[in-house]
Amino acid sequence: MQTKILYYDKKVEEACFDICEKLQIDNMPDYDNKSYHKLVDNKFKRIAIPDSMKLPIYGRIFEESVFPKFETNKHNVLFVFDGKILKGIVHFADYNHDKVLKNLQDDILNFELNLRQLLVIEKLSNLDLIKYFKNKRDSKNTKSSDYSRYDEKINRFEKTISNRDYLSEFQTFDISDLLNFCNSDFSKKIFPLEKVKIETKKFSPGEIIRNLRNTAMHGKDPIGKDEAASIYSMESLSKFLTNLKIFRQLANDLEEKIKNHDDYRKSIQLENQSKLNIIHAHHPSALNYFLSR
Repeated sequence: MQTKILYYDKKVEEACFDICEKLQIDNMPDYDNKSYHKLVDNKFKRIAIPDSMKLPIYGRIFEESVFPKFETNKHNVLFVFDGKILKGIVHFADYNHDKVLKNLQDDILNFELNLRQLLVIEKLSNLDLIKYFKNKRDSKNTKSSDYSRYDEKINRFEKTISNRDYLSEFQTFDISDLLNFCNSDFSKKIFPLEKVKIETKKFSPGEIIRNLRNTAMHGKDPIGKDEAASIYSMESLSKFLTNLKIFRQLANDLEEKIKNHDDYRKSIQLENQSKLNIIHAHHPSALNYFLSR
């Protein structure tokens, strides 16, 4: 939200007109924390702020209840309250805030780390992925363009194989390659993925994650502008929120798969037993040590 609020003021109304035109908005809040002034027929009209235009300051920005509020308000502006006090104003273009991209980067990085962890606890290695590439390259059904693409991946790996001794498994492969491999018979489908339908088109989860990753890593605005109207597009917000919902489910499924793996549970069990034995031998100082970390 924008915390530096510009209020409507009758004494400087011309400035308010200019601000609305510049920001392509049609309303400004009143000083009273209860109402706003909306431009109707080129005149400001005072209106009480309805609940449909309010958001709680402690609400989560990706809650599903938020999007319909933007959608039903043509001006796409909502007022953020802490109790009865107006604390800020949010436009759906504020989803382009750096903090949103930074958190998205963190979430995607965590997803990649978990994907590599799953591959490792399934006792797979870089060489398994290369065998997968070679199988895809040499398949009779492979197009010439795909043949070149897989061949390039194999050659790149072989040229840098000595450097990979210093890196963890799967560290230098693209996330799309890892996802495709996890969804293949070659890995016994350790993380199966089905295409998802968004409106009339079907997309692979890999495409969705790759697009989100490119948005986050390259600092692109998730919410774009409608080229014809030169205003921020509600359609782009809807697409962004849909992709995030799908990604969130994939991330949860992946983490659940890791946590339920026998080897992972065994490692947690051994670590926990070790801690319990230390606490038992040195209570209470050891207990305070573990609980304070």
